[in-house]
Amino acid sequence: MITKDQLRELDSYIHEIDMWELVKSYNNVLTDISKSRIANKHLGQTPESVLIEYLYLKNTKMRNEHEQSKLGI
Repeated sequence: MITKDQLRELDSYIHEIDMWELVKSYNNVLTDISKSRIANKHLGQTPESVLIEYLYLKNTKMRNEHEQSKLGI
């Protein structure tokens, strides 16, 4: 859980418009996941958990590709 001090610090670093765009996009993606029924509630999945796992996997893939390109692979 985020503390009040962390929240204040984040507010000082994150531009309000950037945060608004992020929240807007986040909500749009969650709506898309819900509409497509990708999240399987019988497996304990929620649209949020599917999105977080997807972001983790995409971030890992992008990081690996970047590392490989630096090595010339």
